[in-house]
Amino acid sequence: MSSNGAVVGVADGGLRGGAARINWAMPANFYVPRLASSIDPIPSSPSVQVSLYSNRTTVDADASEAEEIMELQREAKENTVENGEQSVTLTWTASYEDLFSTMTAEEQREMQELTNSLSLDLSGATFNIYEDYETGATIAVPGGAIFEVEDGWFYSSNEDETLTYDALPFFSENYAAAKQNVYDVYIENFLPTDWVADP
Repeated sequence: MSSNGAVVGVADGGLRGGAARINWAMPANFYVPRLASSIDPIPSSPSVQVSLYSNRTTVDADASEAEEIMELQREAKENTVENGEQSVTLTWTASYEDLFSTMTAEEQREMQELTNSLSLDLSGATFNIYEDYETGATIAVPGGAIFEVEDGWFYSSNEDETLTYDALPFFSENYAAAKQNVYDVYIENFLPTDWVADP
């Protein structure tokens, strides 16, 4: 919607669940006039996807395309964490409930078992999702957590550093190569007593 309330696009959907983070909209001046003559059946149930995530950049209604692009680039730069030649950009923020709703039934069951076994209540928790545009890798960081670069890794921790994790996105051509790369990185950077390999 524009700042004066005019509909400029109609959100159509998104691919979630880890497959891709893509949303799109159809131009209102193309889509809305065709609704009256549409013969598509009315859906019998609401979409499983309850939330669509998108860029929330605000620009003046009379801004030129060049000004819109400059504003998008400025906002992206403000939300980007640099790590040498790598970088990740904050692309969206979601609640635990929103993330949970995008999981498969099996993933939901496993997550429920995990949170129950640890007596965790994540209701109301939020997560910032950073994306590496080169590899497509995403890093989920709890809302309010420290997120910075340390020793060449993307580093996240809670305020008192009782919970920390490091991430280093990289690109591999296939799953087997990715798995081997992970082992190589761990062997190179951590003592064998610091990690457990899951066959």
